[in-house]
Amino acid sequence: MPKPSKMPTNPAFLDAARAFYGEAFDHKRTRELAASIAEWSEMDEGEQSFAVAHLLFLNLQAQAGTQRILGQVRDLLDEVAESLTTAIEASLPDPDEADRDDDREDDDADDEQPAPTAARGANARPAAVAGDEDADGDDDEDGEDADDDEDADSDGDDAEAGAA
Repeated sequence: MPKPSKMPTNPAFLDAARAFYGEAFDHKRTRELAASIAEWSEMDEGEQSFAVAHLLFLNLQAQAGTQRILGQVRDLLDEVAESLTTAIEASLPDPDEADRDDDREDDDADDEQPAPTAARGANARPAAVAGDEDADGDDDEDGEDADDDEDADSDGDDAEAGAA
């Protein structure tokens, strides 16, 4: 079984560029670069034009390879997006089933008796508080003490005044 190489294989255009122009352009020292510049200047115009045209051709090959890879990446991303959409749609509840579940919950809520709660409504009056005039619990619906009404009627003055 062959060992997988750790270094990725270079594209053909890069191997060709290194084979033809590596010695002239791939320098690590300034002295070597100066020697390449001197050799370039000694070339006649036809040789220089050919070298430039060949480098442009290799560049076009590189761009074509890049476009091909980008197309493959785009296709893979489309597949991922489609799979993700399918998975999301599968995880969402079915609208018909959700309506049936809502109807069942409404029916269940009608059957259940509400549990007594300690909380009061927003308009409910609080229980008697120390210092409250109505702490004795004799409140009428209009908020006045029932004793006050009895006191006013007990002497009979109000009834006689209304009759006169």
